[in-house]
Amino acid sequence: ETEAAVGFALKDQNDVLKAAEQLKAEVNVEHLVISLDRDGLLLFHNPEDYNFLEAETQEVFDVVGAGDMVSSMLTFMLAGQAKIEQAAYWAQLAAGMEIQHVGVVSFTKNELLQRFDYGETSAKIVTQEKLYRNLPQEIPVVFTNGYFDEISAGHLKFLHQLNTLKGFNVVAINSDRSITKQKGHPPLLNERERALLLSAIEAVDRVIIFDDADASSLIRNIRPTIVVKGKHFEKQLLPEQEAIRESGAKLEYFPEY
Repeated sequence: ETEAAVGFALKDQNDVLKAAEQLKAEVNVEHLVISLDRDGLLLFHNPEDYNFLEAETQEVFDVVGAGDMVSSMLTFMLAGQAKIEQAAYWAQLAAGMEIQHVGVVSFTKNELLQRFDYGETSAKIVTQEKLYRNLPQEIPVVFTNGYFDEISAGHLKFLHQLNTLKGFNVVAINSDRSITKQKGHPPLLNERERALLLSAIEAVDRVIIFDDADASSLIRNIRPTIVVKGKHFEKQLLPEQEAIRESGAKLEYFPEY
């Protein structure tokens, strides 16, 4: 839209600044924001006072909706009396999340705050609310959970076996708070580090973090097709046993090597 408005291509930052100066003069506004899709946005006041805000993401799936997200977040923040610099920061943060998804998606307040807390993350790491809204209908949902602290080759082999089920693989990990409460000390790797490691595994489609002692509530909400546990649980009574029965999920046991 900016290129159409100014009549020339925006090939680099100098072109963007030239376009911003031209547009600001034409529309007579105090500040101008230009969305640059995967490259973030420009906050422009005058040729000596401007800031390029880079999108805080490494994974770009689809730039559709980035501009709309910038406009929406700017409007929301400014309506709440935020300063333009604050509004622009949150706008580029939201746009960075938008381009990590295919098509146009919306985000909750909690999802935005989680991204603010975690910084750069993987598109595979989602909140429980977002997972519930976007579960696939056409393929089985496969669910497993655990601490996944001190991740080993055995963990990797266990998770790679999920692909044999040909479904959408969801891995839920206990939060730092949950592990500390159960074990009496914090995990070796914090929840963000564990989530990032798991998200890098090809067989894992989504990673969520939960605070409960077990995954019963998650299983009831997700209603997976298959729940996978380690082989050593086969002769034990699982804390999620009732939730698995209620959800109608099939229970599978995989070796952990």
